[in-house]
Amino acid sequence: MKDRSELAVRYILLNLNPIYQGGTVGKVLSFKKAAKKILENSNKPLPAREIVELALAEGLIKTEGKTPEATMAAQLYMDIRDNPKSEFMKVSAGTFALVDGKDTFSGEQHVARHNQQVREQLKQQLHEMDPGHFESLIAALLDKIGFEDVDVVGGTSDGGIDVTAALTVGGITNVRTVIQAKRYKNNVSSKVIRELRGSAELTLRGLVITTAGFTKDAIEEAEQPNKMPITLVDGEKLLDLLIRHQVGVKKANVDILSIDEEFTETLPEISQKMNGDPRSNAIWPLPGGTNSYRDTLNKFLEYVDIKRPTKSDATQWFLTEFDTVNSEKTAGGYVNVPRMLHLLARAGDHVVLTDEGKAYLSDPTPAALKTVLERSLVGVSEILEVLEEKPLSEKEIWEYLVDALNLNWKSPAQPKWRLLWLMNAEAITKNSQGKFQLKGIKN
Repeated sequence: MKDRSELAVRYILLNLNPIYQGGTVGKVLSFKKAAKKILENSNKPLPAREIVELALAEGLIKTEGKTPEATMAAQLYMDIRDNPKSEFMKVSAGTFALVDGKDTFSGEQHVARHNQQVREQLKQQLHEMDPGHFESLIAALLDKIGFEDVDVVGGTSDGGIDVTAALTVGGITNVRTVIQAKRYKNNVSSKVIRELRGSAELTLRGLVITTAGFTKDAIEEAEQPNKMPITLVDGEKLLDLLIRHQVGVKKANVDILSIDEEFTETLPEISQKMNGDPRSNAIWPLPGGTNSYRDTLNKFLEYVDIKRPTKSDATQWFLTEFDTVNSEKTAGGYVNVPRMLHLLARAGDHVVLTDEGKAYLSDPTPAALKTVLERSLVGVSEILEVLEEKPLSEKEIWEYLVDALNLNWKSPAQPKWRLLWLMNAEAITKNSQGKFQLKGIKN
């Protein structure tokens, strides 16, 4: 971690000397361009937080956002994921370096570089692969993902269908799927989508997988209502899936040792560091329905404000108000939800509003709830930042948060509750493809 005094000195030099070599006075850059400039001047990878601190000190960026480090991490992460020619690489959770950086590489950087090279090699091999082999590769991937009865149809008279498969959900629903595998270098057009629909029954589902991308018309055609649903998987997503499920790729575990400089340089602050982020890691729903979290929260806070109940009384409130709540353990869990949002606290045997709780209750609007969520919960600001880039599915958001924030979430439950709370705060919505996006933004 850089000494804060060094940052202060650089800031003073910047303001005293307009030719200071750390930056160009008066020229405000985008977050990505600023990150490139900062990393070019660094001899090691940097976390998004430190990139932002240096960029602000050197006058490279201006921001009024509450979490600029989350904005920086989201933009760099999405650029690495979606841009095959990205200049950045992720060395570890929330830490980035330039692909063509200086020669002083950490072990993690070497691994990241190697993995990026393997990804590019895999991409090249997909383009050079025989069409029949490519269809077999897709079949193997579907089998690893969990599809059953995977069958390669192939041939020139397949009617637009290359592979068929079945996806069984919970041992109850069997979804028959027809798959078109396109080993293209150019984007797939809407013609392919229409051909696949014309070759299949309406009761089936469609899946188009390509090594390239999709035209705007193809995406619009796939989203058409009252037609066979078709899911699109582009080249970058295909590479992600092949690597994750180790189809055509092998993984090896390697132990990489490095000095924990942040630990050794900040021993006086270690107790504070152990507490970590002041935001809560966990959040849960409230009863009343998935669209009623805010209403239930507001009613409960009003009750607490008037009655100043004991924990037992507060638990009983949920048991009395909601027929679906039938155990004290469940009701007690609901009492803890406003505590996770820093709106309630314990005062002896009683439950009381915090100052934040009183401020929220004075104006309990969706916008106020959004502010509470951003301030109180790990991952909420990060979700909002990454959705500024593009709509994402629940699974993609889960994977992003685990990867970007190094969270040990084994299931998508916690991201799911955050998304539902944000929908209650009218901050996000679902589009026709079932992906989440910022409300009021057309993607």
